[in-house]
Amino acid sequence: MPRIVVHEGAMSLVSAPDVDAVLFDAGMTLLEPVLPVAEIYLQEARELGTEVPQDEFVERLRGLWPKLASEYRSAHPELECSEEMELQGWWRFTHELSRPFATLHEQHDEWLARLFQRFDDPQTWKTTPGALACLEACREEGREAAIVSNWHSSLHGILRGHGLDQFVTFTLTSAEIGRKKPHREIFQAALDQLGVNASSVVHIGDSWEEDVLGAAALGIRPVHLAKQRAASTDCPSAAWVRSLEDFRVAKLKTMNR
Repeated sequence: MPRIVVHEGAMSLVSAPDVDAVLFDAGMTLLEPVLPVAEIYLQEARELGTEVPQDEFVERLRGLWPKLASEYRSAHPELECSEEMELQGWWRFTHELSRPFATLHEQHDEWLARLFQRFDDPQTWKTTPGALACLEACREEGREAAIVSNWHSSLHGILRGHGLDQFVTFTLTSAEIGRKKPHREIFQAALDQLGVNASSVVHIGDSWEEDVLGAAALGIRPVHLAKQRAASTDCPSAAWVRSLEDFRVAKLKTMNR
């Protein structure tokens, strides 16, 4: 089992007997799109016979996503979530995204239906480097693995399509629990199902706010998965790894707390 590399001041993690379970984020942690998200959107527009200026479309997509996410947080400070709210949110996003492109905007509902089908298809996704190795390490060392994700119920089918479901004890999605990360309720639901103390659980994910701060608020040990160390200093206990290939749960020793 390779040595874990934890960068720039976070402790090296080797052989931790006090880690009972590991929680994994899904999107951009265990799974990532085969193609860039913007390209998938554009492909589905082309399938409808609509060509959209790529640079203009990508720029609008990048600007619109954080804007609508901020509006959601303002409207729902308790991070309420449901299957219906997820679908409504995606409708609003794609409707606004298509607005400057007249032909696509006219075809919005058909375009959105294609996007639903595309993103619910396991073939749209691939496992990230090291994902299977981490899950296999949990199994080999007798540590439980579970998934906690801001997603809707289609995640279960995607996980099955890649054989990841066989490695985890359970998968919790925000739409099914009713709260999005970083709300404590979704992390508490995971702890309740595991039946272990928060201090014996590690959570790894790519979002500083949703994964690191959300987990740390309950005393779960956070690991930030990112290409660069976060500039934020509001969670000094967080470890940092560049990839899941650097993170082998079976060799964890301790976490900076």
